[in-house]
Amino acid sequence: MPADHIPETKTDFIRPVKDFIRKAWPINWSNLKNFTLIRQVLVASPYPFKAALLILTTILIISTGFLGFGFFLVLTKEVPGNGGIIREVVVGTDAKVFNPVLEMNTVMEKKVVELIYHPLYEISYPDFVNTSNEPVLTPILLAKTPEWQDLSEIKPENRYKRLKFTLKDGIKWTNNSKITSSDVEYTFERLKEDRGNSVFRLAFANVTFEKISDKEFDLVSQNSAPKLMYSANFRPISKTFYEGLSTERLYADPRSFKPTVTSGFYSFSDGTVKDPDTGNNRENPFRDQSTGLIQGALLDRNKVQNYNQAALADQYYIQKVNELFDTGGNIQSVERLSKSGKVDVFQRNLASDLQLSSSEVSSKLKMNQTTIPSNTYFSLFLNIKLDNATGYFINQFLRKYVICSFMNYKLDAKYKSQLEEIPANKKLLPINFGEVANSGCPENPDTILNEAKSGTGASVYTIKFDPTTSIKRVLLFKEEIRINLVGPPSSEPLLSDVQSYFLSIGIPADLISEPDRVASSLQNKSYNAVLLPVTYTNRDPYSLFGSSGQDIIRAGQNNRILSYKLEENLKKYSDSNLTDEASKKVLIDFFSKEYVSVNLFRSKQEINYTSKVANLKEQLPSLITFNEDMYNKLPNWYVNTKRQFIFQ
Repeated sequence: MPADHIPETKTDFIRPVKDFIRKAWPINWSNLKNFTLIRQVLVASPYPFKAALLILTTILIISTGFLGFGFFLVLTKEVPGNGGIIREVVVGTDAKVFNPVLEMNTVMEKKVVELIYHPLYEISYPDFVNTSNEPVLTPILLAKTPEWQDLSEIKPENRYKRLKFTLKDGIKWTNNSKITSSDVEYTFERLKEDRGNSVFRLAFANVTFEKISDKEFDLVSQNSAPKLMYSANFRPISKTFYEGLSTERLYADPRSFKPTVTSGFYSFSDGTVKDPDTGNNRENPFRDQSTGLIQGALLDRNKVQNYNQAALADQYYIQKVNELFDTGGNIQSVERLSKSGKVDVFQRNLASDLQLSSSEVSSKLKMNQTTIPSNTYFSLFLNIKLDNATGYFINQFLRKYVICSFMNYKLDAKYKSQLEEIPANKKLLPINFGEVANSGCPENPDTILNEAKSGTGASVYTIKFDPTTSIKRVLLFKEEIRINLVGPPSSEPLLSDVQSYFLSIGIPADLISEPDRVASSLQNKSYNAVLLPVTYTNRDPYSLFGSSGQDIIRAGQNNRILSYKLEENLKKYSDSNLTDEASKKVLIDFFSKEYVSVNLFRSKQEINYTSKVANLKEQLPSLITFNEDMYNKLPNWYVNTKRQFIFQ
């Protein structure tokens, strides 16, 4: 074949290329606009060239895309975004109303109310084991914390009677109407009625409301009431929305179980809503079709946000189930919902259910889990009323023997995830004192009983060991002692363990744990010893030990301790807002020397959660006193995210 012969196909390809180069060189970029010539070159080029050009072009486009996306990532940051739904599940009895002025008996009722109504202010409770602080108040609907108006009064009994409140500017109900002191007054009066929320009804028994203006009002107490500041954090409702109805009528009013005019992070929307599980439109709150009882509430983000930071999730869905673990059949459980991805948050107050370990719950729910210390403490109290029929704890030697023995009572390993030991120097005094005390207990508590002598010098107590069983017995004048031990069924199996420990120190105890008998025993003070989970909210011991409170140890009924003037000093210490050092000294002396109670363990709160709700773990409180503490930083939880330029 002649050397200068070029196949037709190649000639067709080279000629346009030469024409293109000749016309384009020296470079004249305007020729690149000749798309007809470029198209002819591409059409005439061989397939390898076309493939290479296609690959090169694709790489160039992808690289440019990655480069642009890289610049976007460098110039932006991921931030929480609006949207999404948070699901929380509760176990318990059926909800009836979502109105804060009414008595709320279920966890679901309380949680929904906390989400849809803001309080006047939040209370952050201190860690009573490790600090000596009083609770901290943070205004929510208020412009500032409440202020006492009578601290300049010369007579102490005239102080702490008038407390001033000022509402924040711009706060509104969901329907965009203003929240005023008239709404607060209406709420206050409903709380004081017979069927009002007992938490506040009792605190406001001797308190009146005085409206100053649309923004200002005073609460006025008949008596000195320094703790009023810590008990007036109620949640106002709209007077107009509820048409000024009485508490009695609010119980039957539909607006009490579907309040669409609220002040909190979330609210009920009008009309039907889409069921998050089925997608079907339903009446909200959701009810069981067979029983008509409320099973769930779907809350929408409030259009009006009165908090300094708005909630981010579009919806909050609280669903009630009957069981924690799956038992089969059609009974819904937390376990079943969690395995199907329909639970984001589930929490348990471990003080109310010690029978299930946290590890067991975690393994079955397969969720992230953490336990947080609480301000609920399991304490043993002795009834020291002078009563020859049942008064085994009248004698100080026997009281000291029992309490000193329980100072050595150790936490069983099975409770490690649910309870924690109280330090020895915090066991003897009421935990809310925030004080330490040397127990004065001997290494061997038996020596306490050996020192007890009658007027004739005879031994009052005898410690006997059964040679066949090695069981220890404490005898009072050679008669066997037998007491009763009272405690709520929720304290099991700890309650039974305490009963066994009583037996091990030689004092058999008959257990009373049936709810009706427990309630009767506590009311009639017909117990010798009582194990109670007590939640502390301030450092005032009067509500637990005073005659106008629970009077749990009945010290005022024992004439052998009259020298302490216990009731008088409890009242004086309380009325002084815990500033009277003389009365405090007497109280510390009494609890240190009379051995009437011992703090055993602190309970924890168990939080189970998914990673879907971002930032939840980081925003959990370091200590929980009430369930509402979970929602204090709710605006920082989020489900969705977005990219935001760093210079915004």
